[in-house]
Amino acid sequence: MMAAGAETLAAPGDLTVLATLPSPHPSPDGVAFDGQVLWVSDCESSRVFRLDPSNGQTVDWVDFSFMVDHLDHRGDHLWLSDHTNFYRADVASLAITSQTAGPWATAMGVAEEGEGVWSTDPAAKLIHKIDGSGQILATLPTPGSNPCGIAWDGRCLWVSDLTDKRYYQIDPADGSVELSFVAPPAAATTLPTGIAFYGDRVWVVDEDPDNPKIYEVAFEPVTEGPCALPVEPDPPDAGPPPSDDGPGAQTADS
Repeated sequence: MMAAGAETLAAPGDLTVLATLPSPHPSPDGVAFDGQVLWVSDCESSRVFRLDPSNGQTVDWVDFSFMVDHLDHRGDHLWLSDHTNFYRADVASLAITSQTAGPWATAMGVAEEGEGVWSTDPAAKLIHKIDGSGQILATLPTPGSNPCGIAWDGRCLWVSDLTDKRYYQIDPADGSVELSFVAPPAAATTLPTGIAFYGDRVWVVDEDPDNPKIYEVAFEPVTEGPCALPVEPDPPDAGPPPSDDGPGAQTADS
């Protein structure tokens, strides 16, 4: 029995949902946050939406010339993937500045770290890091059987798993699991896809076919090991502020 006045300590991985936002489309997949707006990709089209994180309202959207699956915002540039290629786009102009073919079939998530990008390989149940030429620099095992989204938090990688319905924090040195949490809302139809970090803010996507949502979450971090706090990624420069003109379309320059 707990003594009167004793404090209940949260265990690593304990999750709190801070905000729940509606998805602007039925198939949200990737998510990124630039400090002011959320970028959310629609895996069934070439469209990326920008959302006001305070209420989920659509600020505007961008149409690319290819299907956008996952994305990662890094200051002045944006990474996008379409299952086959990785594209780097200039945030200001949205022009594609580079394109790299993934050296495996069905490349899913994308996360920049150092001089390369990480992505998931669900068919082989692996995670790869590649350079700008597509050469594989590192390969890690996945903690689950169906990896999807991936993110870099400043020290470690995060991977979502569609079958386990969890998000895993893993050591980039060997792929060992340091922490995990159940994907909200922990329903039978939950499909955890994208995950994004910005400082201490964390956003995850549920591509539930009946009720897709985007969540801002907080979790109890690990206190020892390679992924222990302080996790202090350099927050990317904020993107342009939300427009006062209401939703409108843009077309990316290719």
